Amino acid sequence: MAYSSYGDEMRKNLERLVKDSAMAFQRVREVNLAINQRSDFYRTMADVLARQEEDRQRTFNFLCGATPPRWMHEQKRFAEVALQTQEQQEQIHRLLFSSSLDLARRVNEAYSQSLAQTIKQVAYASASLEQSLRQTFSRFDQIGLLEHRFDLAARLLQPQRTFVDFAEYTAHRLETSKSEQESKALETSLELAEVQLVATAETHSNIIVVPQDSDPIPGTTPLSLPFVQQEELLVLPGVLERDSAELTGSLSTAKVDELSRKLLRLVAECNEAAKVANGNEIFKPTTRLISVTADLPWLLPQDKESFATFVDYLYFIFYEGAGKDKLRFLVTNGGVLNDSDAVCNLLWCIKHLRNKWLRHDADHGNEADIKKSWQQLRAKFDWLGLGHHPISEAHFRQLHLSLLIRSVEFLETLLNKIAGGAP
Repeated sequence: MAYSSYGDEMRKNLERLVKDSAMAFQRVREVNLAINQRSDFYRTMADVLARQEEDRQRTFNFLCGATPPRWMHEQKRFAEVALQTQEQQEQIHRLLFSSSLDLARRVNEAYSQSLAQTIKQVAYASASLEQSLRQTFSRFDQIGLLEHRFDLAARLLQPQRTFVDFAEYTAHRLETSKSEQESKALETSLELAEVQLVATAETHSNIIVVPQDSDPIPGTTPLSLPFVQQEELLVLPGVLERDSAELTGSLSTAKVDELSRKLLRLVAECNEAAKVANGNEIFKPTTRLISVTADLPWLLPQDKESFATFVDYLYFIFYEGAGKDKLRFLVTNGGVLNDSDAVCNLLWCIKHLRNKWLRHDADHGNEADIKKSWQQLRAKFDWLGLGHHPISEAHFRQLHLSLLIRSVEFLETLLNKIAGGAP
């Protein structure tokens, strides 16, 4: 009996121990679960914060031309970017111009008048940049470009990025200006660049659409016109005695900018007139055509490489954009121009410059073909008013200006023909 009672007691104690152990293990599991949950929470919060910071950085990078973030392919993110555009623009202005303003404020007291003018010019530059960005993003939102071709939208901001660099460069030169004449030239160059930037955004808004193809965008190229324009003003005589309008009229760079924007306007007008006449555009909005139109006003060829880029741009507009081997503006393809018309010499000039000199080797084929190619190239230089092979910056700029003038003449003739008027 005693033995039985002892066994019962031992069994009860063992059952109690097992029960207590089970409860202890349960508490341990609960504690571990809580710890894991808190760890998951902290990791989740850290991930959220990291993604938010990454989102902000990627959005800023987009406006400055970096690789587009993946989340921009989500519709919700597109809406967020559109809503935050104004805030992002203000952030860019603060980041990009604060250093220039801080430097300006540290200029010696003796240059207080110049200092005040420097700050005023930087403020105007910021306002012009904002106006240009606002108009460009408004067009992006209108056509859904951010949603469909984010890479192209980033590419089209190249003029704004160039303007930021130019504004900071000019602000620094104003701070160290040695004379009233130099300051006036620098101020005028910045004012002129502001006007040109806004005018280009207005012109470009009539051309930007979502392209019909999905081709890769062409690479960026340096836009040097505002910087060269500034140098022209610095050596121009009588700067202090002449107003900005008179000074602008004396600049070859300003003429190039105006002709380039006129070319773009005429491309849009020809398309509108053609759609009214027969329902079809002449210059189709390909990825390459739309990409280069942002750069054209401030692209200023100064050597063979940059001139080749400019000729590529014309080729994208007048050949690729117009139908390549079946140019839509020619009578043989339902258009209004004959390939024998004088204005069509522009097309053969562009094609020969590109295919027989700039992008391909003229020394190709038999001896007679090679000799003929070089003779034809000389004829193109003659037609453009140079008369010899270009060997200097002035020569390439002369060819550039002449091609712009001929391009505008071609488009004006085409527009009149489409509209039923006299050439």
